[in-house]
Amino acid sequence: MSIEDVKGIEAIEGIEAIEAIEGTVRDRGLPGVSRRSPSRGLPRRRPRKPAASAGAPRPAPAPRPSWTRRTREHADAVLAAYGMAGRLYRRLLLVAAVTMIPGAVASSALETWLDDRTIGIDGLPLVAIPVVPVLTPVVSGLIQMVGLVAGCRIVLDDLDGGPVSPARALRCALRRWPALALLAGQFTLAITLIAGLAVAVAVALDSFAAGAVLALCGGVLLLPALTSWAALADGEPPLRTALRMARGDASSAFMNPGLGFVLLPTLIHLGLWALAGSWPLVLGLSLGDLIRLAGGVLLAPFQAAALACCYGRLKGSIDY
Repeated sequence: MSIEDVKGIEAIEGIEAIEAIEGTVRDRGLPGVSRRSPSRGLPRRRPRKPAASAGAPRPAPAPRPSWTRRTREHADAVLAAYGMAGRLYRRLLLVAAVTMIPGAVASSALETWLDDRTIGIDGLPLVAIPVVPVLTPVVSGLIQMVGLVAGCRIVLDDLDGGPVSPARALRCALRRWPALALLAGQFTLAITLIAGLAVAVAVALDSFAAGAVLALCGGVLLLPALTSWAALADGEPPLRTALRMARGDASSAFMNPGLGFVLLPTLIHLGLWALAGSWPLVLGLSLGDLIRLAGGVLLAPFQAAALACCYGRLKGSIDY
């Protein structure tokens, strides 16, 4: 055996001894000594994520519901509100009859008594506008708004699982008469401004269609504010709450009152208006007036339920 062979054997034995010592230290877990295998002493590289190719398709965002689907959802919501009105119909009809019938009779009686009169002192007129077109809509409108707020209160009590009482709802509406009168004045001012602007545009352009389109657009912009009557019944700031709800779900704030409170009842009222005659009865009321009054009383529960259910839906979909 040559000297080189002896040195090679000694070197191999020395390496095996060093590996045995390192293995013993590693198995005992002494501090300061790495547990990595000495044969893999090089630093490890983190595995790279495979790069996405340029042509790889990205995950598509969640599809937005189509217009037809949203319209169907709003129609279903209105039908559900009408179903609730049918379940609470006797209570809602009682509130509507107690408020709308006396209001219509008082308005007609006032119109009969003050027909062709003017506001004046000692026979001298102070205002050239007849009293009847000013006072009768105010009296009738305020009394009907009391019934609307009371009907919304009944529906909201049922939604909250509380006791439903028409008398309690009427008391609740009457206790809030300052806010109710203020809200009615705000709606009257907005409608007057829209109507005046529409008439001015129609006269300036000599086009009835232009004025009608402007009036229709102004009426559409007022649709989200209709839920303020239900907010008033719930004890919330009416217009502020309605506008905040419209920012939370604009489509529901426009579509639900538009379908349930305005469009469907208006079509029915137009049908009654076309079918009703003009046969005179007592207190200046005609058969057409009685038919329209009866139609308004019968439809009022559905309109109140439409506003209250829309308010309840919007209130549950946003954070206060």
